[in-house]
Amino acid sequence: MENNMKKTILYAVIAAAVAAIAVVGCNGDFGNGNADSDAFLDKFHSNKRLKKFTVTYNGNGNDSGAVPTGTQHDSGTYVTVKGKGSLVRIGYNFTKWATQPNGSGATYTDGGGFRISKDVTLYAQWMLATTPLFKVEVSSSIGGTGTSGSGDYAQGDLVTIDAGTAPDGCMFLNWTVTSGNVTVADDREPTTTFTMPDSKVTIMAVFGVTGGETGWLNDVRDGKSYRTVRIGEQTWMAQNLNFEPVSGSGCFYVNVDDCNTYGRMYNWDAAMTACPTGWHLPTREEWGDLAIAVGGIGEYGEQGTAGTRLKAKEPDWDGTDDYGFSALPGGENHNGEVMFPSGIGSWWIAKGGGASHRVMDGDAVSEYGDGANYWLSVRCVKGDAPPEIELVAPSDIVATVTTYSITLNWFPVRRATGYFVYRRTNLSDKYESIAVIKSTSYTDNGLTQGTTYYYKVSAYNSNGDEGPLSSEVSATTGTITKITGKFTDLRNNNEYKTATIEGKTWMAENLNFDPQKGNSWCYDGEDSKCKEYGRLYDWATAMDLNTAFNGASWGGSDVKRQGVCPTGWHLPSKQEWTDLVTATGGSGNRLKSNSGWNDNDDETGNGTDDYGFSALPGGRRYSDGSFSRAGNDGYWWTATEYDGGDAYNRFMNYDGVYEGYYGGNKSYGYSVRCVKDE
Repeated sequence: MENNMKKTILYAVIAAAVAAIAVVGCNGDFGNGNADSDAFLDKFHSNKRLKKFTVTYNGNGNDSGAVPTGTQHDSGTYVTVKGKGSLVRIGYNFTKWATQPNGSGATYTDGGGFRISKDVTLYAQWMLATTPLFKVEVSSSIGGTGTSGSGDYAQGDLVTIDAGTAPDGCMFLNWTVTSGNVTVADDREPTTTFTMPDSKVTIMAVFGVTGGETGWLNDVRDGKSYRTVRIGEQTWMAQNLNFEPVSGSGCFYVNVDDCNTYGRMYNWDAAMTACPTGWHLPTREEWGDLAIAVGGIGEYGEQGTAGTRLKAKEPDWDGTDDYGFSALPGGENHNGEVMFPSGIGSWWIAKGGGASHRVMDGDAVSEYGDGANYWLSVRCVKGDAPPEIELVAPSDIVATVTTYSITLNWFPVRRATGYFVYRRTNLSDKYESIAVIKSTSYTDNGLTQGTTYYYKVSAYNSNGDEGPLSSEVSATTGTITKITGKFTDLRNNNEYKTATIEGKTWMAENLNFDPQKGNSWCYDGEDSKCKEYGRLYDWATAMDLNTAFNGASWGGSDVKRQGVCPTGWHLPSKQEWTDLVTATGGSGNRLKSNSGWNDNDDETGNGTDDYGFSALPGGRRYSDGSFSRAGNDGYWWTATEYDGGDAYNRFMNYDGVYEGYYGGNKSYGYSVRCVKDE
């Protein structure tokens, strides 16, 4: 009884205490009611939520793709980590996120998470891919949009490509492989597949105008009728001309039946006046427009499969005649001798001197520049011949100078085939022609520093006619300014000299960093040689790629590839090395150190080191493990791949700077110079 009484009292005390706690716990000011307690708690929690923190994602060396968007969270909130999204690093697989770039600290996989209490940056972590990836680039001709299939694939992957949307008034024709060894499952289907090879593939979706409008032409001169076809903006005869002028034409083997089938053959003088009134011999540009309209590729449609679509459906002629143009193999007559009577079709172009004609003997509509004494077929185009466009002088010539070169750029001249570049060094001198080029840019190399040069440019056309000279433009080459500095690689605290040449800052010493992965060596295995010459790297290691790419095509971009270089620096591309050599006058002696090179017979192998670049002869390592040429030659990797087994490199010896992939075997050990990111 007594025990029960004690229990009852104890329970009452506990109940009272609980009640008291409940009142205190539900009333912020000890007894003012439930409403006041809620306000207190809201104020308490809102004060805690005032602090927000940010999660930021970093691609940490990705080549392409978008970094996941960062997020902001209240303190104490549970954050779910995002996946990699579209991030890509060629030759690597994404594995996780980490709070430190080198993978240390906390790590998280897609869908993992943490409670946030401070700002956090998550760095993508990459593992070398066990299977090399190769690039596919899909494009379209004449304005198609929405192609798909570009990306990175492993050898053996089934790649699906789609041509996207055809331009207005056009239709998809076929796929054309412009580089890479692949066979498309069906090159006439806009969506198709191919098996990925072990190299880069570029492929183009080819579009052409929709079908051809047909009609008839009656030649009142002899009463003969010809089928016609409209393709794009032009109306063409769909048969070869069979009109007999006073002279300059004939039939194959003097056989009238051949003329009835293939039309007559004409020399160039006769061809120029052979077409009926209201029709004319087509120009080079008109043949080009025709070829491009039916899927030809190139400035004048001379590549691709336009020939197949224009050729008639004849045995052993392999034409599809998609537009009703019905080109036939009329052959050629060379100086009175019949040639190719059944395997080739050749037609005159209205070009001075009878020096050019169009030929179909395969898939394309090719152009040949000989034939002054040939007899060929004629196709006529409706309308008056387009007027000869008079050439004008090139305008807006801009000169860009370096210490040893001047580069000229100008606007293109309509109907120009190429340009003459003239130069003089004194106002009293006559101009001399120094170059005949096809482009609108010319670099005059090997000049003298601090010297003024004067230039004029003229255009010429397909007939060889030259237009007027441009206005004179002058430019003065620069003078050597040695800009040097120092840089410390924080990875191992090595200090390097630097040299700034034409705005680019280069390491003025070979890289001496051991990446602890891939393959790198000291010459002859001696540490002292690393201190003198820097380390030697195979190409994949210099690029920070899986070493499998020493024997396989990588296909990635050579632009600002960090590779084995420190953060903020990159392995120079082939173009950057070329620009360096051009800027320094194309002379290795100006880049070579003024000591450390072996003599060449009785001549010193040392350079003048005009810019402080201080190139040293670090030699190379062969793939069999042997070393050679230290003291004699220097070899430096570029970030530019040549093919599966070779990459471009720069080479200096006793007296020059060379560029080549010969000896650029990716498994060889070469030196590395890094360039500072701009």
